[in-house]
Amino acid sequence: MGSQRLRLAYNTNGLREHDGPGAIRLLSERGNDAVELSLLEQHYDPLRGTRDQLQAIKTELLIRSYDATIRAMDYGPARVMPY
Repeated sequence: MGSQRLRLAYNTNGLREHDGPGAIRLLSERGNDAVELSLLEQHYDPLRGTRDQLQAIKTELLIRSYDATIRAMDYGPARVMPY
């Protein structure tokens, strides 16, 4: 069996004191391989966020070589919504 490495990811919900790019940067610096960005006001509110905020998040994801996957779920049964 080949060597396997444990991959770590974290949800930014626990980093509400940081903005989106700051949370992404912090998680990357702590060795996380992936990040789930919570759509909170502190990170990015899709109803009120600006293009500049979204661009800053995109830039940080690119710098950290993170891929982006967008999913939406409601509070009923979980459903993945393709975008």
